[in-house]
Amino acid sequence: MIVHPPEVNNNWFSIVQKQGFLDDFMPLFKVIDDKGRYLHWDELRHRIGNKDHTLVWSAVKSARMPGSQMLSGIPFSTKDEIPTVNIIPSISRRCSFVDNWCSGPAFNAMLGALAAHEYFIEDLVEEESIASSQLEGASTTRRVAKEMLQSKREPRNPDEKMIFGNFKMMQFAWTNRDKNLSLSLIKELHSIGTEGIDDEKYTPGTFRTDNSVYVSDNKGDVLHQPPSCDKIDARLSILCDWGNIDHSSLNTKDYIHPLVKAIILHFSIGYEHPFNDGNGRVARALFYWHMFKYGYKSFKYISISKLFKKDPIKYGKSYLYTESDKYDLTYFIDYQCQVIEKVASDFVDYIQSTINERNNFNMWLFNTRISNNLNDRQRAVLQTMGDKCKKAFTTKYLEEAYGVSNNTARKDLAGLVKLGFLKENKTGKPITFTGALGYSDLKALRSTIVDTY
Repeated sequence: MIVHPPEVNNNWFSIVQKQGFLDDFMPLFKVIDDKGRYLHWDELRHRIGNKDHTLVWSAVKSARMPGSQMLSGIPFSTKDEIPTVNIIPSISRRCSFVDNWCSGPAFNAMLGALAAHEYFIEDLVEEESIASSQLEGASTTRRVAKEMLQSKREPRNPDEKMIFGNFKMMQFAWTNRDKNLSLSLIKELHSIGTEGIDDEKYTPGTFRTDNSVYVSDNKGDVLHQPPSCDKIDARLSILCDWGNIDHSSLNTKDYIHPLVKAIILHFSIGYEHPFNDGNGRVARALFYWHMFKYGYKSFKYISISKLFKKDPIKYGKSYLYTESDKYDLTYFIDYQCQVIEKVASDFVDYIQSTINERNNFNMWLFNTRISNNLNDRQRAVLQTMGDKCKKAFTTKYLEEAYGVSNNTARKDLAGLVKLGFLKENKTGKPITFTGALGYSDLKALRSTIVDTY
């Protein structure tokens, strides 16, 4: 549970001035603290000593008010409490980072010179599907989940069905990125993600019809009671209308960066909780849908749920901080931006390190004259292993991947066996050729072979 803020006293300045404590309180009159943090009362109260709680919070809220952007048109706004956001420096910086590294042009520039990058990039597509399901309680391991998705086998239990449903939901978000936001799109996301898991529990694609749904902690205490089911359609229709406004247009007076808007959509579905279950997955899928819609292609390969899974308490608190402070969305947006910067940085670092490792390996192949004995298909197989995407191959794999005959595929694999990069296993059917994952391990395999060139 969190500690809610005290009520604001609009006369705080006069009171402090009369008491002669103005010099003590003015350092608190700022939007963020000295470390750039936008602190909720739950955290701020530990940092103010014995000062009057109401006056301190009133000073902080007074400082934040002038820079707040009103977000009218979002369904949980009322006449008295219109959601707001303060675009503090940390949010602006992270929006710039996403523009620089995650947009379509940035993605293409980063990978354009990297031949055959599809192998190691496509391996990342499943990450959000797996992590989002694990965040919701799926116990299937990442290894087993990847094996299921990559081999396209049918899921065997409810946890695997959840992961498979999330995978289909992410694919749907990508393929339908050009569509307008609508009730039918939100319902279809839910239906695709939950159908066949436990239809009685989820009622796929159907909004809840009672108020029995709530969010609780591990002790059973209610943390969030969603709005009444009576007007779900009306409220989400308003959200759809707001979602379809182009707030990133240079001509708008109500500019909202696409990343910030995607996060607000994420919060809105989580707050509304329109379905009996599976709301978190739909909320996160809608975030991705909006990022895809505005051209942020890199997010196909970036998983935000990986970090939510590591610290679900912070994820939950970011919702509660916003709800308890008159729908100040800055808390939720700032936390989400922190997470996104971390996972996007990891993605960029991964791409850059892979490029460096590939270049070093290719130089090694050249210096050792091994490259003289490789054709393009064999180079691609080595890259697939070096990028840690796949280490076991069959002739059928090469036939389908490169459109060659069985005889040509067998010669390619036999050549890599001769060079020391693969070992042939004849004990099973089909015959497999197994190597290593990672460029350093490939070099290690090769070091056991005596050069004959």
